Amino acid sequence: MVNFASLVAGVVVGDSFNLDELMTANRSTSNSTSDFLLPEADNSLRSTLVSPATTSETTGNLSEVTVAATLSASEVVLANVPGVERTGTNRNDRLRGTEGDDILRGRGGNDRLFGRGGNDTLIGGPGRDRVEGEAGDDRLEGNSGRDSLFGGTGQDFLEGNNGDDRLNGGRSADTLVGGSGDDTLIGGNGRDVIIGGGGNDTLTGGAGRDRFVYRSVRDRGRSKDSLFDERGDEITDFVTDEDVLDLRQIFADSRYSESDRLDKYVVIVNDDNERTLIRIDIDGDNGDRPFRTLVTLNNVDFDDVGSGNFLV
Repeated sequence: MVNFASLVAGVVVGDSFNLDELMTANRSTSNSTSDFLLPEADNSLRSTLVSPATTSETTGNLSEVTVAATLSASEVVLANVPGVERTGTNRNDRLRGTEGDDILRGRGGNDRLFGRGGNDTLIGGPGRDRVEGEAGDDRLEGNSGRDSLFGGTGQDFLEGNNGDDRLNGGRSADTLVGGSGDDTLIGGNGRDVIIGGGGNDTLTGGAGRDRFVYRSVRDRGRSKDSLFDERGDEITDFVTDEDVLDLRQIFADSRYSESDRLDKYVVIVNDDNERTLIRIDIDGDNGDRPFRTLVTLNNVDFDDVGSGNFLV
């Protein structure tokens, strides 16, 4: 336990300082402030915010840490250190990383996580979170709740998990996984891999040669009332000269034979000259149920879709 009121301004703590001691720090004087200095070092900083927390904002670099109180949400701003591992509370936290390789976990609440530079791992936790990787090759994860994930620059991996999430890869070649729920996935620039997962998803590849991956026939989402009204997922900007539908994981199932898969198990349907439906045999060789719509290609001419747009 550290009492901030007892710290003297300008005190140098020493060659090493364990920030874990600050996990349940108290301030006994509500209107006073105390400064303390950390020596320059190359070591990572590790600490945890514990709810309810009276410390609501922490900023620092290699030589200075400033602590302020009274705000209801927690904010962490750490600069010029190789990396931090930090966990928020069950309240609405705001966690900001460093230029190093950080690990930020939001836990409960509607959190906002910012990775800054480095190859970061950012995990929102339960709640409606906003997670931004910014620079570097980052891994971003939502959880339950309607999360918003933004990769930024670098080759990022984004996974929404449960809930109706919105994922945007940003620049470079990113991998986006929607998970369950009706998700919106936007690849952005670069050769992206886009995996909608369960639910009726809206997918946008953006610039570059994108690959839309289907791992199961259940990825087509919930069935509609009528066979001919169902849409499955929707791809808003499928470019027949560049993009592909990757169905290899579906056809790896033993119900499908290894030969002539495109001819046997896939039907391409012209829908009112406005969109193209991709229908698939959900039984394979094991049944006689009708083909069901896996995905709708909006504003795509039926005649422009061919074998080169499929990986089977």
